[in-house]
Amino acid sequence: MVGADEERSDMNEAGGWADSRGAVVDVLARVRALGVEFAAGEAAELLYKQSGSKQDVSGVRTTQGDSLFGDLVVLCTGAWTSTLLPELGHDLLPTGQAVGTIRLTEEEASVYAGVPVAFFMDTGFYCFPVSRPLNLSFRTSG
Repeated sequence: MVGADEERSDMNEAGGWADSRGAVVDVLARVRALGVEFAAGEAAELLYKQSGSKQDVSGVRTTQGDSLFGDLVVLCTGAWTSTLLPELGHDLLPTGQAVGTIRLTEEEASVYAGVPVAFFMDTGFYCFPVSRPLNLSFRTSG
């Protein structure tokens, strides 16, 4: 992917890895340039509007009492989704992963620049190529 500022976000289709941070930064820059606005806060409840025979989410009310509306509402609620949609609670299983990130010097980054994605099935340990800023990330899965 090439972002609005022409920096490169890497993706390795064979290894199943993408520079997710770079991709998010790229998408945010592009949609902000189109006039999209973002709001952050803790959602207390969903707000609905009637659309024919169905209800559509039209916004959220925050725990601070603010009502936020949009033509399109995207919830990024992760493990808290079932607090807003309790009817889905039995279908949702929040999980987590331990994540480690090491900030590298330019010299250290050059040493590890060619390291591929590594995934060890027996332990669940995996790591990713060096990204910008110069981070080496590793995680455990399972």
